[in-house]
Amino acid sequence: PTSGLDVMTSRAIMDLIRDCREEGKTVIFSSHRMGEVNQLCDDISIIYNGKLFFNDTLDKFKSEMSKPTFEEEFIYRVGE
Repeated sequence: PTSGLDVMTSRAIMDLIRDCREEGKTVIFSSHRMGEVNQLCDDISIIYNGKLFFNDTLDKFKSEMSKPTFEEEFIYRVGE
């Protein structure tokens, strides 16, 4: 949700999402920035070329990872 934004605006967006989460609200967003996903998400879905590769909790995704980084795991799972 912060692609192309300056540092201050990015921080404000991330804080807003965290605040919503703490209030028990659901926030749905699309991101290619796996660091943001790691910081903000409880549940994730990985969709690539219209195909669903993963849909569960972030903790489950992390526990099943066979690669050292989210980016490498994504590439491994989608077969690119």
